[in-house]
Amino acid sequence: MKNKRKSNLKRVVYSIIVVYIGFVVLRQQAVLFDCQKQQNLYLSEIKKNQNVSEELKQKQVLYNSDFFIEKMAREKLGMVYPGEKVFKDISR
Repeated sequence: MKNKRKSNLKRVVYSIIVVYIGFVVLRQQAVLFDCQKQQNLYLSEIKKNQNVSEELKQKQVLYNSDFFIEKMAREKLGMVYPGEKVFKDISR
């Protein structure tokens, strides 16, 4: 009878341990899944920011070019080179 009780007690203890380990593993899998989702979100945000950064670098190169500076001076400020004649279309 004692052996049967010990055997039953061992089974109960082992069952509890197995259930606990299963619970811990499932919980860790859920945490891991959440971390992977968050990592993917951060990676996509990094890629988006890298694209924006690249666009800004290209704009910086354009805006610092002599061609762009001259174009803006002519269009926005109405500047011309000395001796240059400007004709305006008055038919519009």
